Amino acid sequence: MTTATDTFRQHLQETQAIHFLPYVGDGYADARPRDVGKYMKRYLEIITTISSILLIRGNTKEYLDLKDDLWNYLKEYGDVHRILRRRLFGIGVNLPGKFGRKLAIDVYKVAQRLYGFN
Repeated sequence: MTTATDTFRQHLQETQAIHFLPYVGDGYADARPRDVGKYMKRYLEIITTISSILLIRGNTKEYLDLKDDLWNYLKEYGDVHRILRRRLFGIGVNLPGKFGRKLAIDVYKVAQRLYGFN
């Protein structure tokens, strides 16, 4: 059985190729490495937030442990974890206790209605 952490690692490895797009061509020649890095940070933030919210919505101890595993995996990349954890979404999905999880789910549902995803 693959865990959320394994899936997340695989996804990170697959998407790391995007760092090389500005150097390969295909219309990305004008992109600067700094812009691509900024894009990748935002992309990682979105993926991590969505993964965390879906695991919180699972509402079982197993899923909450998987969410903790995900964030512990990010700790291996010190600066990345620090940046993601201190941003609005990182704070929102890591609010302590049952109230924090309920608040994160409610904000997700509001965003879902506003933007029409899922």
